[in-house]
Amino acid sequence: MTERFYSDLFFILLATIVAAILGYLIGKLSKSKRQKALEASLDACHKNNEELKKEIDSSNKNNDTTSFSSSYVKPKVSVASTVTPVDRTKTSFDASAAKLAIGKTVKHNDLKIVEGIGPKIEELLNNDGITSWEQLSKAPESRLLKILKDGGDRFLFHVPGTWPRQAGLAFEGKWKDLKELQDRLDGGKEITK
Repeated sequence: MTERFYSDLFFILLATIVAAILGYLIGKLSKSKRQKALEASLDACHKNNEELKKEIDSSNKNNDTTSFSSSYVKPKVSVASTVTPVDRTKTSFDASAAKLAIGKTVKHNDLKIVEGIGPKIEELLNNDGITSWEQLSKAPESRLLKILKDGGDRFLFHVPGTWPRQAGLAFEGKWKDLKELQDRLDGGKEITK
């Protein structure tokens, strides 16, 4: 009986070792196939990403102010003749001077201080990388129009022509000049009397 016991034990051990080796080999093969499939999928994603980048670059090159002109008519506004040029050398913010001139509490780099910009437009500007008065003061009107256009039809009636000037005055701390300019504006647009 001991001979049969050892014979059965040997058979069980041999079967276990063979099963372990087969399991290991099958696991390696299936992992290899899965890994190859994942690598192929990743390569396809990289290729798609490159194609999308090229498409975006191409779209950005073709998307200048002329493409926007079909749905937008720029009003004739002359702010430059009534406001002094922006001097961008000052960068300190005086909240008390702002409150005194504007008549309400002003937070540093709050884009909503600009006449014509509310919370939704501020969010659109922030999402496009414009988060400070200095950045807004340097933004070309064509970029602002594109941001509004990309935001949806409900923003197309806004006219951002005075926004950089207003932001420049806020950036410089010229609160009195900003208040005087804003008194001549309606929703960011200069009103003619």
